[in-house]
Amino acid sequence: MPIRPKDPRARDVTIAATFFYADGATDIVTQRHDGGEPFVINQPPDTTTIVDLTLADILDRYKRVTVQLARAAQPSDVKQTVNLGPDNSSGRWAFRRTQPQDVNYAYRATSFLKDGSIQEGAWVTTDNPLLIVGDRAAGVLTVRVMLLGTLAEAATRMAKVELSYPDAPAWADPHTEQLLQGTATEFTWRVPMTRPDATSYTYKVTWFRNDGKHVTVGPQTTSDEILLLDPLAT
Repeated sequence: MPIRPKDPRARDVTIAATFFYADGATDIVTQRHDGGEPFVINQPPDTTTIVDLTLADILDRYKRVTVQLARAAQPSDVKQTVNLGPDNSSGRWAFRRTQPQDVNYAYRATSFLKDGSIQEGAWVTTDNPLLIVGDRAAGVLTVRVMLLGTLAEAATRMAKVELSYPDAPAWADPHTEQLLQGTATEFTWRVPMTRPDATSYTYKVTWFRNDGKHVTVGPQTTSDEILLLDPLAT
């Protein structure tokens, strides 16, 4: 819109922009600068918070995570629901602050796991605009367990392998038991880590012989990424 000032030297221009929000509220913002430059009218940054949501699924165990979002003062009044999953691991929600300092919001995550179980979390209040749900860990300890040779060569019917990782987070299962028999001669174990440098774990092997006897080795501590088990060594 062209404006002809009475004094050509007076270049400053003041405008008042009124923002109309979906909830019926309005906000008037005043801007003043050199009239020789175009005005860029944006919603004031201190009136809105944008929350970026991310699903962390390092063990590939989630079918879907439903995140309910609300204002911190009224968590029961859900403003938006975001579904995160393997094909859509991120989302976004924006809310208008009542006051510039009102940056807190509330969320509740309900997890639908691939094994059929459902985990419903409690309402949590936070001011973090980067919201990560799912399995938060420093890394994943991956161990490949393999037999050297065959069980038949050692006159053995079966081997029970037990692995334990003491530095797993509280929500993770730090222990596993696997049976090796017949053509099943190896498996891979993956467990979340709380520290990337904590790579030690313990293992115990019980060999079940054809004559009915059994021999137990361990528990022993190691950091081997490939754990080789020799049925002829016992």
